[in-house]
Amino acid sequence: MMDDTYFNSATYYSHIRIHWEQLVANCGGKIDLARRGVKAPMLAFALVVPSGKKNSFVNQHRPDLLIAVARPNNDGQSLANAFEQPLRASNGKGYVEPSILALSNCWDQTEICYRLDTPHIAVLNPRGYKLPSDELTRAQVQNLPAWLEATTVLLGEA
Repeated sequence: MMDDTYFNSATYYSHIRIHWEQLVANCGGKIDLARRGVKAPMLAFALVVPSGKKNSFVNQHRPDLLIAVARPNNDGQSLANAFEQPLRASNGKGYVEPSILALSNCWDQTEICYRLDTPHIAVLNPRGYKLPSDELTRAQVQNLPAWLEATTVLLGEA
């Protein structure tokens, strides 16, 4: 090869939305079936990463923060605006911690202004970053199976 390949180690923000009532209706009203139908895409969401250049950059890392939210009134909120301003690494640290801090702060700001009903929340924070949001801190679970379980239980309650 006679060309340059630049290294990329990106931080990704992604989200999915599931309209619970419609999923239950599509499953013939069977809540257990709908819960099982949510687990597979949630597991894929947590474990699948972009595959481009996977052998060059070894980008098969797991997420450093997962937040699942079940809202009784389906008023989903995107937290993408947490990254409207580019984040910078500081003090020799990387981008993960400032990204998590920005996301957590955006959560609090958005929820204070726009919350209509109290949501059910499950948070997986595998590296134990300090979350400025007390609400997200209280919603933490220990591992991926617990996050999946909390997510599907929450769906039945929302």
